[in-house]
Amino acid sequence: MEYHTERINTGRKRATDEIAVFLMENFGLRYGYDADTTLAVRDGDKLIATASRTRGVFKYFGILPEYTGLNISGKLIDDLMEDAFSKGIYHYFIFTSPDKKSLFEGSGFKEVFTNQYASLLEKGSTDIHKYTENLKVIVGEGKDRGAIVMNLNPMTLGHLYLIEEARKQCSELIIFVVEEDESVFPFADRIAIIRQQLMKYPDVKVLPGGEYIISKATFPTYFLKKVDDDITAYTSLDAGIFLKYFVPALGITKRFLGEEPLDKMTYLYNGTLKEVLEEGGLEVKIIKRLEKDGKIVSASRVRQYLRDGNYYEAFKLLPEATREFLKTPEGERIIRKIQEE
Repeated sequence: MEYHTERINTGRKRATDEIAVFLMENFGLRYGYDADTTLAVRDGDKLIATASRTRGVFKYFGILPEYTGLNISGKLIDDLMEDAFSKGIYHYFIFTSPDKKSLFEGSGFKEVFTNQYASLLEKGSTDIHKYTENLKVIVGEGKDRGAIVMNLNPMTLGHLYLIEEARKQCSELIIFVVEEDESVFPFADRIAIIRQQLMKYPDVKVLPGGEYIISKATFPTYFLKKVDDDITAYTSLDAGIFLKYFVPALGITKRFLGEEPLDKMTYLYNGTLKEVLEEGGLEVKIIKRLEKDGKIVSASRVRQYLRDGNYYEAFKLLPEATREFLKTPEGERIIRKIQEE
C-alpha cells in the first residue's frame, strides 16, 4: 500500500476545512486553525491521516483505524520534528488522550503528566526535571513558601495588592510569570516590570513560568479565552503538573489566587484549580480583588483606558514600575498597538 504526505497551506481555508472535517467526523477532534504546520497523509486522493505543529506543540493527530500499524504516526512525528528543528525549536510536546499515550512513547516521548482527561508528553533538548532543578538552584531551600501565577498584562495595583496580601500569609513568596507571548505586553517587559516593582522585597522571588505553567502545551484554552469542556481537562493537567513537580522541588505549601468575578474563563479555571490542588494536599487561598472607585482593578480595565486615550485613569490603577515603563519608547509603542486594535 502506497501513501504520500503533503504539507497543507494553513492560509487556505478550503485546505484547513478539509482537515477540520476529517478530524471531527472520524475522531471527534476539533482543529483549532492555529497551526504553524499541518501535514496530511493520503492514499491516492483519500485523506487517511493528519497531524499539526504549533511551535513546539504537536497536536491534531488523526489516523484512520484501517491504516494503523503502518508507522504513519512515527513518520508524521519525524516530519514535524524536522520541521520544528528547521525553525530553531528543539523541545517538543504532545498533548493527547490517555489511551494514545503509548503510541507516542514508542517514538521516544516521555510522559510529563497523565490524568483521566489527557496526557502530556515531551521530547528534546530539556525536560521538566531539568527545568525545576534549575529553578531550585535560583530560589534555594525554603519552607512555608507561597506561590502565585500571574500574567501581568500589564502589572496593576490589583496585582500588587494580591502580592502584599499573600506575603502576610507565608515566609517566602514565589511569583511565576506566564511566559507565553500571547499578550499585548511581551513577556520580557512583563517580568522586567514586576522585578523592578518588587526589588525592595527580599522575600519575593520572580520566576518565568516556562513551558510548564499555563503554556500553549499545558493550557491552550487559557489563551483562546473559550469556555468549553476542555477547561476541566487543561486545568486539571496544569494543576497536576504544578503539584507533581513544582511543589516538592521548591517547597511550596500554599497557592494564592485572586478572586475572579468578571472573567468566566478565569473563574472556572480558579474553581477547578482550587479543587485539584486541595485534593493533592496543597493549601489554596483566594484573595478578594482590590477595588478603586467602586470597580475592580484589572489589567483589562487599564488596557481599555489606554485604548480610549484616558491615561489619567489608567495611571491611577498602576504601580510606579508600570507607569515608568509606559513612558519609555517601548511602552509608547505598546500603547499605540492597543489603540490600533
